[in-house]
Amino acid sequence: MSKNNIIIISEYQMPENNFECIWSKEHKVGLDNKGTHKKSVEKLFIVKN
Repeated sequence: MSKNNIIIISEYQMPENNFECIWSKEHKVGLDNKGTHKKSVEKLFIVKN
């Protein structure tokens, strides 16, 4: 079994001391009660070495 695999995790937040953000993109996730689009930032993380 190889120990050189890369695991990529898709989340909004991860602990910064263990994970590194390698990509992020803001996107609309829905509407609030005023009809305004809510935004969120989806991120991809890898484990820090």
